Amino acid sequence: MKNQDKKRLKKSVSQASIESDTINPSAIERFGFFWQSFNKRKLFLIAVIVFLILMAYPFYLGGQQLLKPETPIENKSIFAPLSIVEEPLILTRTSDTGLALVHIKNTNKQAGVPKLLFSWQAFDAAGAKINSGSGETYILPEQDKYIILPFIGVIPDRVKVNLEPNPTFKMLSKSASADLRAVNLIKALTSDGTNISGQVTNNSAIYLENADVLVLIRNITGNILGAVSTQVGSLSAQSGVDFSVLWPNRISEDVTLDVRVEANTF
Repeated sequence: MKNQDKKRLKKSVSQASIESDTINPSAIERFGFFWQSFNKRKLFLIAVIVFLILMAYPFYLGGQQLLKPETPIENKSIFAPLSIVEEPLILTRTSDTGLALVHIKNTNKQAGVPKLLFSWQAFDAAGAKINSGSGETYILPEQDKYIILPFIGVIPDRVKVNLEPNPTFKMLSKSASADLRAVNLIKALTSDGTNISGQVTNNSAIYLENADVLVLIRNITGNILGAVSTQVGSLSAQSGVDFSVLWPNRISEDVTLDVRVEANTF
């Protein structure tokens, strides 16, 4: 009987040990469960962080663009370059005065240059440089423009002009453009030369402090015989102002007066 009790007791202890091992895992097993659970949480956390970074990155780029100084549209290479159409024309005014007529063209439809810098060099017949200088002008969208470079004392045989390589273009809206015209033109020969007069009209809705007038005197074949410029001021909207210029040579032949009026409205 005692042997049977011992066997039962041994069996009970053995079963209790098994149940204890099943219900209460060892420290190593508990660490394994914890590590497995931690890895899952870690992977989930990493996935959440990556997701948030991917979602925030476009906003980061947008913020960088806002903080970054805006690149002016003028500096982008979407505009056709300005060009000097032909070699400057040398015209003699008097025995010791003359001019070089520089022809520049802008083919851009809605953009011009409010401040165009240029430099020039004048040469004699032997090719020696006799003078040099620089200047500033403007050019409007789609403008075919002439610049007058005056010379006193020595009249050059040839003039070379360089435009600044990267001028700053600017868009010009139609509402800011000026509709300027020259009307009632009269050519009269005087003892001092050929006088051209007329009226500049401002047909736009904007006030202009001043406007530039260029008169090209052309013969019947279109060749330029003379060029003279002036400036008129204080042009209210829908108003006009008289102008008068003198070319100091008497041009008696039939000529065409090519009068160009413009204003820097940038």
